[in-house]
Amino acid sequence: MLIAAKKELKVLTDWTSESIHDTLIALALNLEVKNATLMWPVRIATAGKAVTPGGAIEICFILGQEETLRRIDTGIEKLNSNRGGTADE
Repeated sequence: MLIAAKKELKVLTDWTSESIHDTLIALALNLEVKNATLMWPVRIATAGKAVTPGGAIEICFILGQEETLRRIDTGIEKLNSNRGGTADE
């Protein structure tokens, strides 16, 4: 989920709550998963906490595109280090 989200968020040229929302909702639809299945890992990776006052979209918007992508990369790296993979798998 994080790799797919990163690819979609990376190409956004208009970093607004609406564009982030539309991008992630469309991605969930394309992946044929529930919205929460995609949003939950994005929220955890970007916030660094299991429980947050805002959702994935709000956190991504507040952090900005560069920081959001950096934190998603960190989340991917942490998950891969636990299973011995690479960040681009």
